[in-house]
Amino acid sequence: MKISISNYIRLIGLIILVFILTRIDLDAFIAQFKNINLYFLFTAIILSLFLIFVKTIRWKAFLIQQSLSISIKSAFSIYLSSLYIGFITPGRLGEIIKALYLKQERVTSFSKGLSSAIMDRLLDLYLLILLSSVGVYYFLKGRGINIGFVIGFAIIFSLLIIILHPKFLNLLARFLFRKISPKKLKNKINDSINEFIEGMNQIINPILLFGILLTVFSYSVFFFQCFLIAKSIGLQISYFDLALIMSIVNIITFIPISISGLGTREASMIFLFKLIGLSTEAAISFSLLIFFSFFICGGLMGFIAWWLNPVKIGFSKREKVST
Repeated sequence: MKISISNYIRLIGLIILVFILTRIDLDAFIAQFKNINLYFLFTAIILSLFLIFVKTIRWKAFLIQQSLSISIKSAFSIYLSSLYIGFITPGRLGEIIKALYLKQERVTSFSKGLSSAIMDRLLDLYLLILLSSVGVYYFLKGRGINIGFVIGFAIIFSLLIIILHPKFLNLLARFLFRKISPKKLKNKINDSINEFIEGMNQIINPILLFGILLTVFSYSVFFFQCFLIAKSIGLQISYFDLALIMSIVNIITFIPISISGLGTREASMIFLFKLIGLSTEAAISFSLLIFFSFFICGGLMGFIAWWLNPVKIGFSKREKVST
């Protein structure tokens, strides 16, 4: 059986985590949990359901704009399931699962379903890139703003806007689809490309502003959850600092050298926490609570949704052509 080298590369994160754990002060680490406030911790965990509901509303708004009908209950269940699959798959393939669900439920084709899922994900990445850019400057260059930062921020913002321009999006989608499609399917895949592009263009209109507002609100909730988790173990950190730290860390965990961000999350937390005067043990305890709250507990919620309504993964040869 052939095993991809990427599977071994992802072990790097676990090696980093083990290395970090062997270097910490065990007594100081345990002391972080002695007076843990379970009320704050469980409130943060329960808020995950509200967070997912807000993101579900955003995704459903995109589906409505595409004239696709699905109940809020079904959309919520699909979103939960997609998060579960995203947590356990190397490439975080939750977006693909959303599209497969829409196809399975005969709501739309896979290609058009994928367009709404991709746009949903792009808004998250867009905000994280912006906030992490601010965070990098804030923590590494001091706490003032100069003209160089303003220019750099404007360039990043402009590039992200250009990516969503219909003409650029059309060119990018056609390039990517043709690159990943076998030569013998290049002509047949055109219909799928057109459906995907049509779906994206249907969303790129004033409804996108509503999606952006919900994205900002959902991340405000997420950062508040993280703030509650930090307070549950008595960390002295501001909401603003923590929001910027979590934005940077989330971007770093996209580097494909770990499983669910383990190792890379802890290493980046240690570095950033030290910049604001917090210990390595504080960073590790907070990071592991983040993993427990969002990946273990959140993953369990998603698993239940998946177990109640699993999606068939995989296509027949005929389906591959007609998706």
